[in-house]
Amino acid sequence: MLAPQDQFGRHNKPPPPPEIVDDEEHYEVEKILDSRLYRGKLQYLVKWKGFGYEENSWASENDVFAPRLIRDFHQTNPAAPRRIRKIHFDSIFPSHRGRCDLEGG
Repeated sequence: MLAPQDQFGRHNKPPPPPEIVDDEEHYEVEKILDSRLYRGKLQYLVKWKGFGYEENSWASENDVFAPRLIRDFHQTNPAAPRRIRKIHFDSIFPSHRGRCDLEGG
């Protein structure tokens, strides 16, 4: 069986088969290209290993198993949307446990 043809009639190399993990197909992430919040959920624009750029797709953060690539993306794109862990949030806004900091309050 031949690989699919591109718009110029050339045969493309077929993408690698998915890995099967817990009876589910998983494709390898080559690179994280972008991130966004979509309907309140964090998503990553993924370049899939072995696939052309036309196959890039947005995937939920829970479906992207590439912690090193996600970390690398956020290091080079610090303003991109990301998940803030509770431990990081608490260090930015420490809890005052009901204490009022306003005079007369």
